Formats: sequence, C-alpha cells, structure tokens
Amino acid sequence: MTTKILYVITLENEKWILHMSKQTIPEKIFMESKLLYGFVKNNNPLSIHESINITSELEIDMYVKKYMSFYGIENVRGGSYSNDILADHLLRTLYHELGYSFPIIETELDIIENIMNNCECLSKLPKNDIEKLKSHVEEKLNDYYNTKNAYESVKSCQIDDNLVEIDRTFINDLNWISNVSLFKYDVPAYKINEDIRDDYQRILKTMKAIHTIFIKVKGNSLTFEPTIYLEKPYVCLDNYVYHLRNKNTINDNDYDKMKELLSVYEYMFYVVLNRKDELEFDLSTFTIKYIKDLSYTLEYINMIQ
Repeated sequence: MTTKILYVITLENEKWILHMSKQTIPEKIFMESKLLYGFVKNNNPLSIHESINITSELEIDMYVKKYMSFYGIENVRGGSYSNDILADHLLRTLYHELGYSFPIIETELDIIENIMNNCECLSKLPKNDIEKLKSHVEEKLNDYYNTKNAYESVKSCQIDDNLVEIDRTFINDLNWISNVSLFKYDVPAYKINEDIRDDYQRILKTMKAIHTIFIKVKGNSLTFEPTIYLEKPYVCLDNYVYHLRNKNTINDNDYDKMKELLSVYEYMFYVVLNRKDELEFDLSTFTIKYIKDLSYTLEYINMIQ
C-alpha cells in the first residue's frame, strides 16, 4: 500500500491548511499550496507544522476535522473543505460533527444567555461564595490551558531556528540510518550524496528534539555510556554517514554501540509519542463550547464584582 504525506502548514493570521504533496522541500510545498488554495493566498505559509503518513486521500478530511476541533472551523482548510468560504451544507455538517447545532455566533449568544439566566442571583450572594465560584471556574480553565501547554511542549521542539515536529516518521529515519550504516564506499567525505547529507542533518535535529522533550517528560532517567552519544548522537553516527571509507576499520563493538544508541532513541521516541497521544486525547475532551462557557462565565463574574 502506497504511503502519501499530508502536510499541516501553519499560515499567517493563525490559520492552517492541510495539503497532500509529493514535494519534500518546504518552499515548493508552500508554492504548490498557494497556487491551489485561495485560503493560502490570503494567509501566507509560515512553516510545516506536522507531516502525517496516510494511505488514502479519505484520511485527509479526518485530520482536517481534527484540526478544526482544536483551532476552529474558520481557521482550518483542506481536503473537502478547501474553499475559502465553505458552502452552507458543508458548514452544517461540520457544526453537527464537531458538536455545534447552530452557527458559531448563535452558539456563543446562547452560551451568554444561558450564563446570564443562571447567574442572575450571583450579585445577591455573599462575596465569599462568588469568590469560590470564580476559583472553581479559573481552576477548570487552568486545567485546559495546562493541558494545552503540555501538549504543545511535547509535540514539537525548536531546534536551531527550526520547529521540529514529533511524528511516526522518525521510525523510518532510524531505519534509514541503520541502512546507511551498511554502506562501505571507499570515497572521500566531500563526495557523499547531497540528499544523504540533508536527510542526515534533518534526522539529527529530530533526535535532538526527541532527547530534549524526553528529558522534560522523564528527566535524566536514562543511563547510556558514553553519555556524549546520547546528548550528541552525531559523535557516534558521523562515522557511519560521513566517514564512509573508514567503515572497514570500525570494529564490531563500535557497530554494536551504534545499534544500541538507535534502540535507545527508539525507546525515547515512543515515550514522547505516548505522552503526546495521551495529552492529545485529554485536549480533545475540552470542547470549544465548554471552554467558551467557562471563559464567558469568568468574564461575567468579573463584571458583576
């Protein structure tokens, strides 16, 4: 089954586009999306937020709806929902599937009306009771923001001015290094294929991101010697990617250590990925309506105090 790549692209004005492409160079992906979508022409691409392996174009809409549930229908486009202005029947379907029975503005007015009806008596309550209610609402909102911040901190990491996303393609990267390590060309380093060099540098950044996030999640709980291999894997891996003519002089112990290092990084990756999946699920339980209800309630309490 052929695997395709769905790119989640961050746009200006806090907008998002999900676009499937054969391209791998960000600039070409951006140009392609600008040519295809008016939504992207009006909101310039900024960066690749995530790349997702898919096996069917039918999966695109699923991911589009997932991002819409996080960032709002009006802020995300892609798949069957690529037009700048969506048709009414598509909007109604999305409102229904994502938990809305009315257009967003009507839903917000309903929330506010409900809050005003339920909180009419608040001004007559003792100040301590109002403060308790306020603390309860703030606690619920903080649960959401803490979960959201925790999720943001494990799904990506800023490495050398690049936002590195953590996804399942890293397993392919480890396999790539393992395969490259079997090469035994007797050539100077400067003749290494440019694609190999670029892929390797990208993988090193991903490894650095995974190590950084793993420490956030688990602390310094790993023991691996030499420690520098864990912190700077290129010290070990360069011998197998750049210094190809030295392959015949590398002994079995060195090779075993390299394979062990890749296994440790695979372990760290799954720890990070599992934490990311847990937080993503937790975040999905906070519906947009729920957050708006809490936010407007807090504003209402502040207004009457």
